[in-house]
Amino acid sequence: MSSPPRRRLRDVAWFAFIAGGWVVFFAVLLAGRLDDLWRWVRDLPLVVELVLWLLAFPWLLATAVWESSWATWLRVLLVALFTLGWTAVSLPRKRPAARSRPAE
Repeated sequence: MSSPPRRRLRDVAWFAFIAGGWVVFFAVLLAGRLDDLWRWVRDLPLVVELVLWLLAFPWLLATAVWESSWATWLRVLLVALFTLGWTAVSLPRKRPAARSRPAE
């Protein structure tokens, strides 16, 4: 089992990865290149596309929603909820101390 400082570092690194992914997502969106990215992903061989979906699920889900023909308000709402939800569940949290078993 990893030590508490190492675990804390891993939690912070995971949060930075998730938050950084959202920063990149919105930068690509604001640059007007999200449609190019979506087209590139869709043109990949199926196995490669599936692996990419596994590795970048929240961002590709947001991209799929954004590139859909749904109403703009719904697309904005869903992407905002994905961003807030994935970021919130990735926040580093203090873990409870491990309890030792009483001697028998």
